[in-house]
Amino acid sequence: MKKIFAISAILAMAVSTTAMADSITIRQQLVDGVGTTDSTAYSLIYSHNVNKQVSTNVNFSQTQSDSASKSIGTRIEGGLRYTTEPIFGSVKGTVRVGIGEKFSTKGNTTYWSVEPGMIVPIGPFNTRFAYRYRSSVDTAQGDQTNTARVQVSYALSKQDSIAVGYDRQRGDSNSNTTRLSYTRRF
Repeated sequence: MKKIFAISAILAMAVSTTAMADSITIRQQLVDGVGTTDSTAYSLIYSHNVNKQVSTNVNFSQTQSDSASKSIGTRIEGGLRYTTEPIFGSVKGTVRVGIGEKFSTKGNTTYWSVEPGMIVPIGPFNTRFAYRYRSSVDTAQGDQTNTARVQVSYALSKQDSIAVGYDRQRGDSNSNTTRLSYTRRF
């Protein structure tokens, strides 16, 4: 019961900050399972800028297996991101911490994550390199992964941007994922 209350409180805080959301991102992920079934995932991400360096976000994602079973998994995650001022030229450092809940037919799992990275502007593109470590709060649940990721985004206007990304995830689940995203800022 304490776990459900803690997750609910964190998600309520994240959702309350999105009432005046700074951006909404819609993402499709094509997941190439390494030694397992492929799947497709969709995410809806609300982000709120607290100030120039700190933002909060909440991510709702759903994954459907491409196997005959068409099994579905859902994740809800709240996070906090800190972005530095430029540290070298126009390169910025970032770190994101998050906590979430994974819902599946095998049972629910509470997890946490930490994701350090950097943003490197290259002409009109922003390239983000990051490394995410995610682990189940209950280590017996088997949801520990290490993900190397890269994303390239392009601003179509001050309010709209698109991005393409690639994740290499290894650990309790192994996959290579291609991500396509659209973001609208308010």
